[in-house]
Amino acid sequence: MSSLLLFCVSLIVLNSFASSKGICNLPPEPGLCYAYFERYYYDPKSNRCKMFVYGGCRGNANNFYSERACRAACAS
Repeated sequence: MSSLLLFCVSLIVLNSFASSKGICNLPPEPGLCYAYFERYYYDPKSNRCKMFVYGGCRGNANNFYSERACRAACAS
């Protein structure tokens, strides 16, 4: 139960942070490294979260571990 509560609070905080900083409008940025991590970014043109490959370093804040987290932060 406490894990669920913590998750919900985290999503709310992330949502307010994402909206206030405009990170949802940033383009997907794979970064400079060569790892292969499947991540999600918000595409404002389609109003959807899409998968992209993150290299593991640098990049930007429009980079979410899951589609669910991306939608919670950016989808309206």
